[in-house]
Order: sequence, then structure tokens, then C-alpha cells
Amino acid sequence: MKKNIAIILIIMLGLMSAGQPCLAASSSFPDISSHWAREYITSMSSSGYITGYPDGTFKPDKTVSKAEFIRVLLSCLGITPTEYTKNSFTDISRHWARIYINEAVNQGLLIPSEYPGGLKPDNALKRSEAAAFLVRAMGKEPEEGDMSFTDQANLNKSMYKGYIKLASELGLLSGYPDGSFQPFTEVTRAQMCKLMLNYLEKAGIKSASASASTPANISGSFTSLAIGDEIYSLSSTSLSFKTTLGSSIPVSSLAAINGYLYVNNQYRYALESPLTNLEVIVGNCRY
Repeated sequence: MKKNIAIILIIMLGLMSAGQPCLAASSSFPDISSHWAREYITSMSSSGYITGYPDGTFKPDKTVSKAEFIRVLLSCLGITPTEYTKNSFTDISRHWARIYINEAVNQGLLIPSEYPGGLKPDNALKRSEAAAFLVRAMGKEPEEGDMSFTDQANLNKSMYKGYIKLASELGLLSGYPDGSFQPFTEVTRAQMCKLMLNYLEKAGIKSASASASTPANISGSFTSLAIGDEIYSLSSTSLSFKTTLGSSIPVSSLAAINGYLYVNNQYRYALESPLTNLEVIVGNCRY
């Protein structure tokens, strides 16, 4: 049975601090002062999940591309992408988000067979696609059944109908005031911020701005993990983390850099979060 546990990381003494560049973010953009999503945008920006444009603006009503959404979602999941030798799609080989897209496929968030003509990463993300990404990020499966939205005919045309149903039930996405869902409507950057905050809340992940005590300056490598009264050495203990996506990550190294826990220099999780999206497996015991 999964338990709420206190995880204490034991810092190796004498190690030099390891620095790593952070996402450049601004908590205030000049073009969101009167926008309905100002608080959502500010929260996501303060947490380092999203950034603005070089001119200092955020452009909240600009549509968000599939590539941009995937990058932000992986950031919210605390996953640092790995470099892969083979691309998941034929149209991403020179794209800036190639490593994020390949990682999303590896994590089961993105299914190549759903895009037989190529991902087209710069195309705007649709609400139906966002529903699928977020439900998969929660480690859930689509559900069949009727929905109360008024545009049932449009919903029936979407391959993501089951994801839309569960996403609405989980509170990840909601419909419009007229009762419709509009599965093929494109998602704006402002709406993305609201959706991501919905996900973080439902997944039990605190944003950096949610806690003033987030240890943003902690830095160092770790040799041991303490669970309850037991301390386990990474060098002599079989240790792995299991995520909500169902994947198991054997732990070979741990490090804390700028308020985040890095596992094997690949996966990132925010410190001071409840870590409810992780199970810890030590030997044959799961916590």
C-alpha cells in the first residue's frame, strides 16, 4: 500500500555546489495587467514553468503550439528530457523541441500512431489533445460514456472523446458557458496556464510560488535516502521511484539544484512538494 512518507536527503559533505541555469521567467508581463488569466500566468511564471517573449510580453491570447505545450507539461511533471538517437516523428529532426517531443513519447504522453501524417509540432494545440495529454499525465485511462456537453456531435468526431470525459470529471478541463466543450478549438497561452495549474492541483504538486519556504538555493549531491527511521545508501541499496505514469526509475544518483531534486541527472521533481506522484521502492518493499 502506498503511504505518506517523509523523505530526507542526506547531503554529502565537502562537495562543491553544482550550478545549473534556470528558466528565465518574469512574474509580471506588461500585456496581462487586465487579462482574466493574469493570476494563472503570474503563478506559472513565478514557478519557472513558463516564460515570455524576448520583448518582455507574454501574448496571452496567442495560440500555444503542440511543442510548447509538451515542453511546459514535462516541466510541470519535473522531467528533464533525455537525448534520443531516433526521432519519434519524421518532421521534428531539426525542431527546437525535438528532445521534449521524444521524451513525451517515451513517457507515454504522446502517441505517434495518433499522428500518421507527422506531429506538425508548430500547429496550435486543440482542446481535445490537451485533454489527452493531461489525463495521461495523471496516469489515467480514457473512459467511455455519455457527457452532458451540448456539442455531442463534435465530441463524437474526436478520437479523444474518452479522454475529454475523464478530464472534465477530474476537473482538468471544463466546458464553455453555453454548455459546449468545443474539442477542436485551439488552446491559447493563457488557457494553457489555467490547465497546467489545474493539473498541478489535481496531481498534488505545489508550484514554487505556493510555498515561501521552497529551498531555491539548496545544491549538492546525495548518497543516502531516509524513509522513516531507516537510512538507505544509494551505493548498496536497490532503490527506484515509480511515477503516476506507471514507469519505474532505478535510482543511480540524486542531486538537489535550485530547489529541484534531480534523479539520474534526467528526471526533475520540485523539493518541498508532497511527492504524491511518486512511490518509493526499496528492495521488495513499496512505500
